[in-house]
Amino acid sequence: MMELPEAVTIAGQMNAELRGRRIASAERENSPHKWVFYNRPRADYERILPGKVIGQSRAEGSHVNTGLTGGLTLQLGDGGERIFLHEDDTALPEKHLQDILFRAGLHPRRKVRTVPPAGQRKLYHAIRKVLTEAIAKGGRDDELDLFARGGRYVRQMDRRAKGRPCPQCGTPVEKIQYLGGACYLCPTCQPAP
Repeated sequence: MMELPEAVTIAGQMNAELRGRRIASAERENSPHKWVFYNRPRADYERILPGKVIGQSRAEGSHVNTGLTGGLTLQLGDGGERIFLHEDDTALPEKHLQDILFRAGLHPRRKVRTVPPAGQRKLYHAIRKVLTEAIAKGGRDDELDLFARGGRYVRQMDRRAKGRPCPQCGTPVEKIQYLGGACYLCPTCQPAP
């Protein structure tokens, strides 16, 4: 799923490679995904988008908003969708916030209002450091850019870390379920509230 580092990377690539180009054809995927929402029927995309010229792309949070002629905006992000650039059919590709909490020493279930001022400063600096690093590296290594290449930011806390020693203290990293998703944490460095 696209987050800010990937949105910044992809918006920049779209501006360099796609801005000013005309859409020849459009096809909306229909693969089932519980977080993908469309505001129009599938046939509308195939009818409306061809012929539109691609304008400026902007990263806005976990989204890429791209202006199209005719006053339209194409929004990508936060829904599992991917966009890839390929010049012809022969080049068709095959189908962070946990690091911030780890670096700030905060448990995912901790309520923000209970974080003391020193912890808030630590959280602020962790947000800036992680996002700056992830953007500079083109996004996370398990997310793909416009050219179907993975980023170079390797998360410390993700599914690959479960059971491995914490990079700070050596305690095995644990997986918990929270708000419908999986969170990975060090129970020593990120004590439960």
